[in-house]
Amino acid sequence: MISFEDVAINLDLHGEYTLRVNVSFEQGDFVLVVGPNGSGKTSFLDLIAGVRVCATGMVKGIAPNQPVAYAVQEPHGSLLPWLSIISNILLPSSLGSSVESQESKARSLLDRFGILHRADDFPYRLSGGEKQAINFIRTICTPASIRLFDEVTASLHSSFKHVARDVIPMTNEKTITFFISHDITDLVLPFNRFVAIKGGAVHDISNSDAEELMSHV
Repeated sequence: MISFEDVAINLDLHGEYTLRVNVSFEQGDFVLVVGPNGSGKTSFLDLIAGVRVCATGMVKGIAPNQPVAYAVQEPHGSLLPWLSIISNILLPSSLGSSVESQESKARSLLDRFGILHRADDFPYRLSGGEKQAINFIRTICTPASIRLFDEVTASLHSSFKHVARDVIPMTNEKTITFFISHDITDLVLPFNRFVAIKGGAVHDISNSDAEELMSHV
């Protein structure tokens, strides 16, 4: 379980704008996060990932050294230019000494996306959509109990989106997955939780409420 207790996240340098979080998530939760641009969705994921701290309150259930797999919104800066595609995908696994067990999975996913022939290429040779696919595959292949996806389908072309939507539900049932999206077609994914970030706070909402919010973004 991850529990946010009276948490406030500063969204600007002066602390004038904050995001307040009082919510809990269980293992196996597949959470769709929606809200307008600038509302704090990415800041919320950054807090979970440990790259942002809360101004007040407490986050329980995430250990300081707990691995978190994070597919960031902008993939270009997330790939190391001196490493091959397969090495970029397996880098987090190699830090945890589990690279061998993940390589076959990584190559299988590259094959499903139709880019297995790119495995030994370097990032500069890839299109933006291919880089996002690599960002996505790395997140799936990183051993972690928390997975974060920040608008990963936004820069994928239609065939890549189809594969991504098939693969995401395959994550372990013990994993908590957070998925930010503005794309109403992502609602085909089997989410069991829906939260909206609006009015400076995180709110539980229904599937229909999420659809309504996404249709007006």
